[in-house]
Amino acid sequence: MDNVDAGYAVAKMVAEKIGGEGKVIILMGMEGASTSIERTEGYEKALAEYPGITVVGKQNANYEQAKGQEVTANMLQTNPDIKAILSCNDLMALGAIKSLQESGLKAGEDVIIGSYDISVSCMNAIQKGEIYVTGYHWAKLYGYWGVEMALDYLNGLAIPSTITSPHSEITAETVDQYLQFCQDLESYNFNI
Repeated sequence: MDNVDAGYAVAKMVAEKIGGEGKVIILMGMEGASTSIERTEGYEKALAEYPGITVVGKQNANYEQAKGQEVTANMLQTNPDIKAILSCNDLMALGAIKSLQESGLKAGEDVIIGSYDISVSCMNAIQKGEIYVTGYHWAKLYGYWGVEMALDYLNGLAIPSTITSPHSEITAETVDQYLQFCQDLESYNFNI
């Protein structure tokens, strides 16, 4: 998984959506987590291409919805005029939506939200227009791809030395294609 590239793709879409101008905050995940570090790097790399965008705050929110809500509320105190929030996962983005509502701001209109990972709750927020875009890296298919590569190897086929999973960016235009997948993931017991 190339989390830098994935973060870059999401942030680029958000930057374009806000017209390349405005204040942005970043909700990072757990301190020291590679996904948090790399997605944030991708976010910052994309935003740096827009001189009219300023990152006015970035803080860890531990990949938790309640913490995302709390951190967003705190950052809104000093920057009530933000135009976008980039979150390293969907739970923190869902928390940010609650915080925006409490501040009298409308997610998807006053503030554009970009995120990462997928869940039924996130897909619903996209359908409602509260989250503009989320990314997904198809981690649930890693096992499938591993078996596929093993079979190719056993059958004498060449396999690449490095495999980077693709990522998808999901918006209101494509959300219906992913909703059933999210529902299936949510109902599947991975702890068998």
